[in-house]
Amino acid sequence: MFDAATFCAAAHQMVGSCIPPGQQSEVFPPHPKGTKEYIAVANGTLRVVLGDHHYDLREGDSLYLQRRLRTSIYEHRQRRVPL
Repeated sequence: MFDAATFCAAAHQMVGSCIPPGQQSEVFPPHPKGTKEYIAVANGTLRVVLGDHHYDLREGDSLYLQRRLRTSIYEHRQRRVPL
């Protein structure tokens, strides 16, 4: 059950990003202990690179990271925007 009081008492930040086709984000440093990160792909494809591992996501996919110990990069793998 959703508890609004608990949710609102915690620190939350929501960020939206748009990475152009064929481009990648800057390199992000590791998050502090206790950080939770949710990544959702609204359209296109996204490769999430965490250290030596990567995860390929497509439109509608999501990824949950409880704690990120390594640097990360986000890559938009498509070369062009679909018509």
